[in-house]
Amino acid sequence: MKMSKSMVEMMLCLARSMETLPKIAKESKLSINRCSELATRLEKAGLASKSRSRKGLRLRLANSSPAESFRKMYLAMPHMRYGEFLYGNKLEILKLILYEEKSVKTLARISGIKERTIRENLRQLGNPQLYWRKKGKYSFPRQGYPLLFDFLGSLRNFTSENKRILWKCNEEELFKVRDAKFANGCLTGLNAYGNFGVLVNTIEYFCSQPCNRLSKNEVFVHSMLEIKNEPRILGMAIAFYLKNSMEKENIGFLLSKYDCVGAFREFKRTIDEYKNSKSELIKNTIIPSITLREIERILDIYGVKDVRKRQHN
Repeated sequence: MKMSKSMVEMMLCLARSMETLPKIAKESKLSINRCSELATRLEKAGLASKSRSRKGLRLRLANSSPAESFRKMYLAMPHMRYGEFLYGNKLEILKLILYEEKSVKTLARISGIKERTIRENLRQLGNPQLYWRKKGKYSFPRQGYPLLFDFLGSLRNFTSENKRILWKCNEEELFKVRDAKFANGCLTGLNAYGNFGVLVNTIEYFCSQPCNRLSKNEVFVHSMLEIKNEPRILGMAIAFYLKNSMEKENIGFLLSKYDCVGAFREFKRTIDEYKNSKSELIKNTIIPSITLREIERILDIYGVKDVRKRQHN
C-alpha cells in the first residue's frame, strides 16, 4: 500500500495520543470525513486500530511491528519532519536503498519511477541527509538513523496475511508459507530448483507473485534470500549454480534488485576458495561458513563434476 502525506500526518496524531476524529481533524487540518477515510486505510494496512465505546470511535496505533516501530521512533525523535519524506516516491526510494546501495538507473528499473523523478526525490531527501552517495550509488545511513531504519524495514516486510514476506516492491512479492493452501503464486527458490536439475525437499513453500514463468536466473537469485545460516542450503545453491553453468554477468540486476549483492560476493568467493583452497573451512560473514567436505558431499549427490583445482596432499 502506498503511503500518502495525509496518512503520515494522521499517524503522527495517533503517536501524540490523539484518539478522536475531531481532535485529529483539528490538528491535521483535514475534514472529519477525510480523517475517517484515512483511518480505514491505516487500519487495513495494519498501522491503526479502531475501537468503539460510549464516548464514540477511538483510534490508536496498531500493535503491529511497523506501528510499534513508528511509535518508538516518534517518541525518540519527535521533532523530525516525518511528514516531508515518509510518503509517496520518497518513501519507496528509502525502502529500496535500505539494505544495499543502488544506482538511479537500478532504482528506476525496479520501481517503475522515471529516472528524473528519482533524482528530484533524492534531492528532497537531502535535508535531513537520508542517504549516502558513493560512486553514483545511494544507500541508507543506518547508523545515523537506526530507529528510522527499523521502521522502514518493518513497514517494507509487514503483512497481515498468513505468510512471511522476504521481499516486496509495488505489486511483486516474494513470500513463504507452511500450508500448501496459502501457496498462491509461482514456486521459486529451492522449491523450483527441481525444474533445473537440483531437486530439493522443503517444509515451506517459497512463492512469487504475480505468477510469471521464472528463469533459472530468477530462481537462483530468489534462493539467495533463503541461505541465511544453513550451510546445507548454501551447498545446494552452489550445486545449482555450477550445474546450470551460471554467469555473474547475467544476474547483476537481479542481485541488486533483491538486495543480494553482498551475499553473492561471498557466495562467489566461497566457490573460488572451494576450487583452490587447502583450508578445510571456508569462513563467511553474510552467508554461512561451510566445509569443503560438505560442498563435496552435496555436489556428489547432484552429480556435479569435481571442479576443484586445489592440490590434495
